[in-house]
Amino acid sequence: MRYEFDREWDHVMEEARLNHSLVGVHDLLAKWRLFAYAELKDPGSYYRILAKAEVVLRTGEAPAGSISGEEMKAIIQQRLADAPPRVTPSDTPNVGLEQN
Repeated sequence: MRYEFDREWDHVMEEARLNHSLVGVHDLLAKWRLFAYAELKDPGSYYRILAKAEVVLRTGEAPAGSISGEEMKAIIQQRLADAPPRVTPSDTPNVGLEQN
């Protein structure tokens, strides 16, 4: 796992140097933060995911129990519809603030 991170790190740092942008660095760290947390909770999960992906790529078939992309989108849409509304700063009145 360290090898993969180091290889990606070297690549994004070179891109950052050439483009004068840290966007790729931030994206890489966000991605690997998730992997690190998964490994902390379930050691070996990263390599199990890679092994499963290799089987899918080799056979062209999804693992047993998988759902389609359309089914996943429907689940996400339903969860969003069921979630309470989000309050944004524009939704709240300027209580106590005088307008000039």
